[in-house]
Amino acid sequence: MKKILRITTLLAIVLMAASCEKTELPVTPDNNGGNNGGGGNPITETTKRVVVYAVGDNESRLTLSSDDEWEALLEQFCHYAETGNTVTFYNIETHHTKATESKESPSITTADREELKRWMKAMEKEGRTVRVTYDTEGGTWHGEAYATAPANNTQGVLIGTWRFNCMVVTHVGSDGTVISSDLYTTEENGGSWYYAFSVDGTLTITINGMDGTMATDNGTWSLSDDGVLCSELLPSGACWNVNWITPQTLIMSSADLGTEEGDLYYQIQFESVTGIE
Repeated sequence: MKKILRITTLLAIVLMAASCEKTELPVTPDNNGGNNGGGGNPITETTKRVVVYAVGDNESRLTLSSDDEWEALLEQFCHYAETGNTVTFYNIETHHTKATESKESPSITTADREELKRWMKAMEKEGRTVRVTYDTEGGTWHGEAYATAPANNTQGVLIGTWRFNCMVVTHVGSDGTVISSDLYTTEENGGSWYYAFSVDGTLTITINGMDGTMATDNGTWSLSDDGVLCSELLPSGACWNVNWITPQTLIMSSADLGTEEGDLYYQIQFESVTGIE
């Protein structure tokens, strides 16, 4: 028996927190333990990278633990583009940057491989998604970077059903250090959330509870010209920047900046499903 439930932002947070797993910040020389009382992790430092990337229509994900691994992957991206592929990548670990404050989309055209790699590194540090192609006639690479995916990239892919995977909430202090980073999930103890986006602008959320109950609610969704997705049924605020969207994966972020406690950054991840009963 279905129970109809109005999902408010507060209730969404409560439900997720009930099955959350807190993630401790990694210990680094600059960190001394993060939220274990050692001064925090500067947001300018990257302790690891989790890079989601697509070569043509093939999506992959890699966890990198060193700059050498990152350099090797960028070199591979250059090669993929040079051999006729469109390459797109995004570092999931940069969800606590301020890139989404700017709607600018930097670009580059160059025949210099090293210049391209330096540019890709700079865009990754800013938390942007990067798209690279290669012009065989001109012998040049062309790169585009964005904090929010263009609306025309999102519109057609979004329609369908998505399973909520997790939300990461990162608290950055006024001095620019990461105070805490928490991971919220729904499925560890048997729960699951599904969002069904329809072409007519309606959205249905279905929540399968850990006790076997089911709740549904209906709302609407909208996509702005600059790619911001809004719905009253999305957790932690109605509007989200779409950082990454493919037929397999949806990653979005938002921020609550300038609070008394500092800045709060949110990132949510979904995976596409063919449908639910």
